[in-house]
Amino acid sequence: MKQELIAEKHFTGENYREERLPKAEYELCTFENCDFSSGYLDNARFLECTFTDCDLSNANLSYSQFQEVTFVRCKMMGLQFQDSDPFLLRITFEDCELSISSFYGLNLKGWIFNGCKLMGADFTEADLSSVKFEQCNLDKALFDQTVLHNSNFETAINYTLDPARNKLRKTKFSRDGLPGLLHVYDIVVV
Repeated sequence: MKQELIAEKHFTGENYREERLPKAEYELCTFENCDFSSGYLDNARFLECTFTDCDLSNANLSYSQFQEVTFVRCKMMGLQFQDSDPFLLRITFEDCELSISSFYGLNLKGWIFNGCKLMGADFTEADLSSVKFEQCNLDKALFDQTVLHNSNFETAINYTLDPARNKLRKTKFSRDGLPGLLHVYDIVVV
């Protein structure tokens, strides 16, 4: 069954916590100051949409498609991105709160996280090749069996990852980030 197409619509200040966003295909839509927290975005398709100043914390993303979607200054805590449809999954995050969200096992090649809080985020078994973590706080983020080829951590802070448990090739780190790479060896860097 083909979903309804909603194109180039601007949603402002809507509350979808109790009354859900209709299951549809949203193309070139903007969502501003909308509250989706603990709500349902499942089985919807978002194509080239922008979410600004929205709260999506703990929303259900099951089988949702996010293709070329941008989130700006959104609160997105506890989201399970691995429950969304991985087909053509492509998201950019700017100044978002993504703590305790999970990207377990996803292909995130080339994604951009700019100015985001990713504290306790789970990147286990994900492919983060060529991902940029610009000015991101990665305190207690989980990296295990994660592909990090050509990824950029130069301006990221508070990350810890075990180089022996992840795949690193031409991954960029700053000198200030060395303690986060050496913590497993119980070495003191001064």
